[in-house]
Amino acid sequence: MKLNITLSLIYIFIGKIALGQDSSKVHLLPEINVSALRSQLSNLETPASIHSISARNLKNRIFRTLPEFFENNGTFWLQKTNHGGGSLFLRGLTGNQTLTLIDGIRLNNSTFRYGPNQYLNTINPFMVSHMEVLSGGGSVQYGSDAIGGLLQIFTHDPNFDKKVDFIANTRYGSQNMEKSINSSLSISHKNLGLLVAGSFRDFGDLVGGKGIGIQTPSGYQEYAYDIKGVWKLRSKTSLIMAHQK
Repeated sequence: MKLNITLSLIYIFIGKIALGQDSSKVHLLPEINVSALRSQLSNLETPASIHSISARNLKNRIFRTLPEFFENNGTFWLQKTNHGGGSLFLRGLTGNQTLTLIDGIRLNNSTFRYGPNQYLNTINPFMVSHMEVLSGGGSVQYGSDAIGGLLQIFTHDPNFDKKVDFIANTRYGSQNMEKSINSSLSISHKNLGLLVAGSFRDFGDLVGGKGIGIQTPSGYQEYAYDIKGVWKLRSKTSLIMAHQK
């Protein structure tokens, strides 16, 4: 009889301990507010590492494709295994961990794979006006695919200084077996502007050293066009419609 009483007391004590651990009290963590910058600031005023690439920088360098602009310039690192590729590394990350924007529109989508890819080569270098590169985490402002950094590409706008402006240029490069032609037409009237541009490029087969000869098929052709319409509503407000391919 004594043994049974002792065991009953032990069970009751354990039950009270179990009930004591099952607490419904909620521990609230302090609130943390993270604000993303949405205003125009100079590079010295921003709390991040930002590199601005002006139109003059683009004109002073001869590059076959847009990825090749970031090659061997001492600031960025590019992984490139073929003439149809090229992947920019920011803070040691690339692929779906770095974000590319074209006039604020995301080039990245759910199909972007991890690691080096060729998507940057799909952007026509002739349509690029200037660029900005954010090195480091941009996920707060742009999402998780900007954890390594951000490449912001700005395209040409219609020329409001001239009612009609036509530009045509060609390029031939023996080193890259390149033959390119590009033309653009800008029409503007008061607050309305339209830009139509297109290009065709032909890259021949690579020529190897002694005993290798022409490497076929390594050449390819590409074409691109873009249409942009701008309606200036106010001094700092514009409605833009664009199509690029």
